[in-house]
Amino acid sequence: MKFVDTLKNRRMIEVFLVVVSISIICVILFPALIKIFNYSLKSSAEDNTDSALHFTKQLYATLSIYDDVPLPFRVEFKEDGYTIYSNNIEYKPTTPLTVESKRKLPKTGIVEIDINGMVTAKEIKFKLGNYVCSQFDGSKPLCVKQQNSL
Repeated sequence: MKFVDTLKNRRMIEVFLVVVSISIICVILFPALIKIFNYSLKSSAEDNTDSALHFTKQLYATLSIYDDVPLPFRVEFKEDGYTIYSNNIEYKPTTPLTVESKRKLPKTGIVEIDINGMVTAKEIKFKLGNYVCSQFDGSKPLCVKQQNSL
């Protein structure tokens, strides 16, 4: 019986050490995994912001082919789509639009082409992540993580 008790104790000690080892590995890896996850969300938001700028430029170029579209030209993104403004007046295209984005369009935000042709993105938000992005023509998007409000 003494031998069986020793075997049980040894087995319990082995299981305990395995659990402790796995716990230590998780504690060490968890912050690194969170950092990688947040970096990928931010990188995705930056890429999508850049894509929203290109979408607006393409939309303006397409509309300019069919109609005289004065600057400033603004696209306000909403959850259910977007609204186009030209010269600060809501613009209704006379022809159907075939402009598509390679990436996801923003949930909310504004992209504007000013009278000098400079493109600016303001308060761009996407469904994934809590990043709010802004970008000026030719620069890298600036994305800041927004704190959850209760």
